[in-house]
This record gives sequence, C-alpha cells and structure tokens, in this order.
Amino acid sequence: MYPENAGELAALIAALVPLAIWAFSSMITAVAKLLDSRREAWRRLTCLVTVLYNKDHEYGQWRQILAARELGEYRTHRGVIHEIANIASEHFSGQDDSFPVIAELKKIVSRNQP
Repeated sequence: MYPENAGELAALIAALVPLAIWAFSSMITAVAKLLDSRREAWRRLTCLVTVLYNKDHEYGQWRQILAARELGEYRTHRGVIHEIANIASEHFSGQDDSFPVIAELKKIVSRNQP
C-alpha cells in the first residue's frame, strides 16, 4: 500500500502533484467567479438605486417601479435591500405622484425584514 522504494514514491508524487494543482486552480476559479458575481450584483444594485432616486427626473415613474420590482426580486443582500427600500420609501413619502413606487417599496420592506 505504501511506497516501498524511491521509484514508487516518485510515481506517487508525480500522480498527486497534478491532482493538487488541478484542485487548487479549481478552487481559485470558483472563488474568482463568486467574487465576479458579487461585484456584478453590487453594480446592478447601484444602477437600481440610481434609477430609484431619480435626482434630475431623467427617468420616468415606470422605470422607478420596474427598478423597485427588480430590487424586490433580489435574494441576496436582504439587509441592504431592506435599508435601500426603507430609505427610498421615506424619501418618496411626501410626493403624491410617486405613490405606486412607494407601494412597491413598502412591499419590499415588508418582505425583506432582516
């Protein structure tokens, strides 16, 4: 079972080194893909927040509603999404014309309790 001489030990090492390298590279690839997906999720959240707040009124109300719905569909970062929706609903609370946006944001707040 165990290597009895130097030749067997060299053969065992020659078989295990590529396996270890493959496992390490697979782990690095998986971590890189995970970081890329998280980075993309944060980038998308940033875009949605930009559309929601609509500082210069360059986006319409329908885009805001769609951004709020997309924000509600996120299954990751629930605490952050709850805070975004809560602050945005407070931001829009004094405006009558954005009532559908407020309704969508309140749905998100009620669904994503931390």
